[in-house]
Amino acid sequence: MATALIRRLRMTRVEVEVVLAGGVFRSHDQPFLDRILAGTREVAPGARLVLLRAPPVAGAALIGLDRLAGSVTPPDARDTLRAALEAWHASMSP
Repeated sequence: MATALIRRLRMTRVEVEVVLAGGVFRSHDQPFLDRILAGTREVAPGARLVLLRAPPVAGAALIGLDRLAGSVTPPDARDTLRAALEAWHASMSP
């Protein structure tokens, strides 16, 4: 799927990041990741893999905080959210 998107967006010559999300990537199975990287680099030689470090909802939460910024959120809300997400990530590591 990543390679199809890279082609459609005409990003084959860009150093694109391919973010891997989901439980299957928590195992850190290096041969599996190497195969994904090799396949991706056939299409985009400068591509690199990035393992998602936060739950997918993190982006939505951060966007929500940006929209509320200054009105009802405390100034350190983003820092608090990031700390909570890092703690979540640490608890999910094998």
